[in-house]
Amino acid sequence: DASQRRIEGLVSAYQASAEYEAMSDWQESVEHPDLLLYHRSFKMRHFQSSGKTQFWLCFKRNVRALYRDPMSFGAALGSGLITGLILGLAYASPPNAQVTAQQVKNTEGLFFLANLQTFLIVLYATIMAFAAETKVFMRENQAGANRVGAYYLSKTLTGWANEIIMPFVFAVLVWAMAG
Repeated sequence: DASQRRIEGLVSAYQASAEYEAMSDWQESVEHPDLLLYHRSFKMRHFQSSGKTQFWLCFKRNVRALYRDPMSFGAALGSGLITGLILGLAYASPPNAQVTAQQVKNTEGLFFLANLQTFLIVLYATIMAFAAETKVFMRENQAGANRVGAYYLSKTLTGWANEIIMPFVFAVLVWAMAG
């Protein structure tokens, strides 16, 4: 209780400061003000189920959502295949060609573009997944249905299918074509 009062005192002091005023100007332009909820801390006994149960329920819900939307899996697979074909054809070299300085530069460019493509696929999927479910997560968390850790871990583990399979397909295709 003493630490909770200290935290509340620090938050109140910060909210009364000039820094808080300077940092809160952007909040006026937010389209959905219900997303500007102040942090509310819950004691662990507030949650009605264990973290393991919360994780398992979130995980099952996320897997069901993946099965219900096969189009996104197909789109990600198609994107990886098409981009892999384009990069593979652009950097293709004869199998027994002598290595030159130009080929080394081309290989470095290929590595850069392949890493960039792989990173952006994973980043875009992660951003879109969390952005689409922000309101639902906040409502469930404040109602005591989900802990942040259980939700994040389940969302991350269910996303690994796309985040590992798609870059692997892309890398195998580019490696086979470009060498």
